[in-house]
Amino acid sequence: MKTTVKKIVVVAISILGMTTLNAQDNEKHEFRAFYGTAYAASDSDIFAETLSNGLLGIAQKTETTTWGMVGLGYRYHISRVSLGIELGLSTADEKLFKKEKDAKPFETKKIKRFFALPTAAYSYYKSNLIELYGGASLGIIKEHVKSENKNTKEESKTSLGYQITPIGMRLGNTTIGGFIELGYGQKGLVNAGLSFKF
Repeated sequence: MKTTVKKIVVVAISILGMTTLNAQDNEKHEFRAFYGTAYAASDSDIFAETLSNGLLGIAQKTETTTWGMVGLGYRYHISRVSLGIELGLSTADEKLFKKEKDAKPFETKKIKRFFALPTAAYSYYKSNLIELYGGASLGIIKEHVKSENKNTKEESKTSLGYQITPIGMRLGNTTIGGFIELGYGQKGLVNAGLSFKF
């Protein structure tokens, strides 16, 4: 009797495990919503502009504020590989001062950046609750800058955008989960969000 019960339990666990794995493999589509820190490319742009302003005598101090970036993404999963696209928005306000001690800026800038990044990712490790992955993205950034000093000037430009994510972690079941990623590029050094698979 005990042997029969043990056999039934082992078979039930095996079937449950196989069903869970099959269910996990069947989740092909994934939608993601995320928030990231101020992205690294904007930091380098600001550094370069501050340096050139100082050398040319235009501004000796620059103050920049940003609330980070928000985005939405879609991925299609093929075994351990996923392909998709991510769309995002980031804004920043920049103030330029002619002297370090000036309280009032001589110029202000409002910057909006939109990005569209085709994305590829690979899962290093995948279980029912945890997934570890890395990925890379390459696409475009559309930037709009409104400058105000004595006159108001607006300009737009399109440039190359990217994101390198050496490590990302998703926690949750095969349908709903949360994730956090460490990387460099338009999505920031750290970004996190929610994931929905079906």
